[in-house]
Amino acid sequence: VGFAQQLPPIVKYSKENYNAGIQNWMISQDSHQYMYYANNEGLFEWNGLKVILNSSPNETIIRSVKCINDRIYTGAFMEFGYWQRAKNGQLFYTSLSASIKSKINEDEQFWGIFPFDNWILFQSLEKIYAYNTKTNTFTIINPNSTINKAFKTSNGIYFQTSNGLYEIDQGKSKLFLSNEIINQNKLINILDTKNGLILVTQKQGLFYYSNGVLSKFSTNIDAEIQQSNIYSSQL
Repeated sequence: VGFAQQLPPIVKYSKENYNAGIQNWMISQDSHQYMYYANNEGLFEWNGLKVILNSSPNETIIRSVKCINDRIYTGAFMEFGYWQRAKNGQLFYTSLSASIKSKINEDEQFWGIFPFDNWILFQSLEKIYAYNTKTNTFTIINPNSTINKAFKTSNGIYFQTSNGLYEIDQGKSKLFLSNEIINQNKLINILDTKNGLILVTQKQGLFYYSNGVLSKFSTNIDAEIQQSNIYSSQL
């Protein structure tokens, strides 16, 4: 009996192949296994056979993309909304931000998209726009401080500013955690565990939060972490 290891075929696509910009900012996959990329030139999709570029609605860089049910939500320069597939197979775009255009700051860009219950949240560095998919209305969260990053866990949505870590509850923000560690260290991720949260910082390693107490989560590579910068993490 002979055994052979089979590797899946790998095809590399350069920017010349897919005729899009040189930078992809975010990736998402839909229920049909199609891949979507937030690109400098727009939204491009890979359906397993070919790459299709969909021009940005306002001809700007698309910064974020998230597939939710049958919609592909995107965030760009002073613009966010969703794409749906027409009967002919092509994607068409619907703007959500157009209805609140006067509320969007000059030069505001949307870096994160987070679904939670019947809300879709669009995060810029200045505000978070919570779109209620049932009522088609918006709640705008304005912390009056730069939003470093937002995070989604199984229990809620959080975002960090220089004043601490906030939680979004029913479309409103409330302070979740504020201390020297959190306020002086950029958070990279928040991970769920069965007993609490693991907070991943960029330069100071991992911390464990449970029952209102924040403590160091020690690892055998703490020394290496403090000599580096963490940019991504996954549980």
